[in-house]
Amino acid sequence: LDAVVRANTERNIIYLRALPTENMTSIILGILQEQLVKPSTLQAIYASVWWKGSDTEPSTSNTASKNTLVDYASARAEVAKLRTHQLPAASGYEVTATLVSPYDAEPPSPPSLPSTDDWMWGPGNASNLSFGEWLQRYVNPGLSDLKRFLNLNIYSQYLYSVTLDALEWSKLSKDRTHRFYTSAQLSNVLNSLEAYLGQHASERSLSNETYEVHGGLHLVVVIDSPTREYNATSRKPLRFHISGSSRSDPPSSIALVPQWGAFISVDDVDISLENLGGVLVNTIRSFVGLLVRSQDVVTVGRSGSKVLLESGLTTEKIVKWELDLWLRRRAIESLSTAVLTLTSLVRTIERVPTMVINWETASRVKSAVSAWSEAVSELASPPSTSSKNPGAKAFCAARIALENADAAFFDHSLLDLLYFPSDQVFGIYVPLFVPIGLPLIASGVAVLRFFLKKST
Repeated sequence: LDAVVRANTERNIIYLRALPTENMTSIILGILQEQLVKPSTLQAIYASVWWKGSDTEPSTSNTASKNTLVDYASARAEVAKLRTHQLPAASGYEVTATLVSPYDAEPPSPPSLPSTDDWMWGPGNASNLSFGEWLQRYVNPGLSDLKRFLNLNIYSQYLYSVTLDALEWSKLSKDRTHRFYTSAQLSNVLNSLEAYLGQHASERSLSNETYEVHGGLHLVVVIDSPTREYNATSRKPLRFHISGSSRSDPPSSIALVPQWGAFISVDDVDISLENLGGVLVNTIRSFVGLLVRSQDVVTVGRSGSKVLLESGLTTEKIVKWELDLWLRRRAIESLSTAVLTLTSLVRTIERVPTMVINWETASRVKSAVSAWSEAVSELASPPSTSSKNPGAKAFCAARIALENADAAFFDHSLLDLLYFPSDQVFGIYVPLFVPIGLPLIASGVAVLRFFLKKST
């Protein structure tokens, strides 16, 4: 190994092996460009917002220079994959964790786990907490860093007497060790299960005279443990073949549905109550755009130096360099989306000159532009040594810019029914008034002729 990037939550620490100065400089530059900062990826994020899906790609002359260590095409492919999976940039997210249990609740008891369901009687839950209380204790601490920058609200609900097999029959593996769903089957399960989940927790609410757009995320925890003594059917563990329909694909206990949520099978084999909290935390982090990766040895620079990236899979704090990279990525994505939204608003006003912009909408546009300029200045200026997270100010300013831009664009006053182009106005009102107007004009002409003849 030539270098080690420590998994530290307070500062970015890189250990380098004693090498000639030129080699050390090359290693540091490679670590910054390929792992810690990723300028090509940041440029690809900006381009992906403006790219319209045509064959003409944005200009990459500045990024595809000879000194660039990361291929722009590969960076853009990585961004496209992330944007397909993660939720769009927003000021907050509503996370709904749903516990799916095939057992009936006891009517006299308040909403809680039935006594026959012993999944919470394990060593990870000695206090016999309810599902909501368990989430507050074992999941919320792992989201504390994200809650400094996002409004994350976690809700819990139960679905009793519901089994996935009742919605779509699973398949049995050839070795008869587990049941599984393919991607096509999981789509049918999702469509049927949404009727039980209720409306997705995604809303646009008015709070303190500002709009807050919250994205929605579903986490479906399927309790199907085959180790219960009273389970006479001896059900096989549930797995998901999410990479394809072939049975040769490796099975997984987690199925991620892009921009929707995840199915998590708790069967005391791969995932149990002891590690479920970490699984939920890392799943939420991945959907809000935070890269979740295990400890790995990567190759950086043209010399192929080996660098160890220590694992950032923790259930409490996020590694500092991963958090800094996430702040920069989300800041640039929010800025690009805010500019695109304001540009669409300007084009709409240009097409409809009669549209009236009230004071509230104008102030939101002004606040969005001001916050956008502040975020760009923060990103362009060198980070302060006293700042704990250098990209925090830029991220917060970019989030404010995006919120105000969305609030201005979706303001209800801009949806007046009288905002029609002139040709549509004439096309609607001319056929309506011509049958009435012609007799009136003819009557007026006749009356005028009558008085003219009388006067002569």
